[in-house]
Amino acid sequence: MSRQLLRGDAFCLEIDGLSTAGFARCIGLEASRHVVAYREGGRDGPRLFDDGITPGRLMLERGVSRDRALWEWFESGDRRDGAVVLLDGRGEERARWRLRRAFPSRWNGPELDAEIAEIAIEAVEITYEAMEWPRG
Repeated sequence: MSRQLLRGDAFCLEIDGLSTAGFARCIGLEASRHVVAYREGGRDGPRLFDDGITPGRLMLERGVSRDRALWEWFESGDRRDGAVVLLDGRGEERARWRLRRAFPSRWNGPELDAEIAEIAIEAVEITYEAMEWPRG
């Protein structure tokens, strides 16, 4: 079996009922195990217990457009299922991470500076209750 490494420069976000433009950056596709330390009498150190998986928070950035769908989702606070999809050079799906009960928890508007001619960037933080990385 050959090991093929995938590039991270082509991806999209799919959210139920929301059509959004592509994003330039995706940070925070992560999960961690929450560990609880418990000290028992007579032991030199604490016992460690697994308290389950804690999902991360996704930060997505894109150029500002006139599309208000993302802002309207932020205002509503609706929880929706979705996915981050990694694409190959031909635009075909190579990997998918499913997000369950996701909602936008923070929206950042662009930094505006008349002395710098750069693309105006907006960012949205998406909090999710669970993440899955299905085999495929």
